[in-house]
Amino acid sequence: MGAEIEVIHIHLGVAELAELSLFHFSRVFKQSTGMTPLQFVTRERMLLAQQLIRETSRSLIEIALEVGYTSPSHFPEVLADRGYDPQ
Repeated sequence: MGAEIEVIHIHLGVAELAELSLFHFSRVFKQSTGMTPLQFVTRERMLLAQQLIRETSRSLIEIALEVGYTSPSHFPEVLADRGYDPQ
């Protein structure tokens, strides 16, 4: 849950910088990217995680923490939900 709260804070900051409400920012973001801000951040985290799994010998726990998951036990579930098996 910590990662999601961090993403919300980031969205609030970006929305403020763009002088948009959080609702309007989210709507414009989705129109532009086809994804919600949370889906976008999750996708980027998963892409980085997959790269780290392929290119390093770090443990899944280390990678989970590096890409922003505060609960490493949840990380393999997120990977599996996106069709990625690190084994």
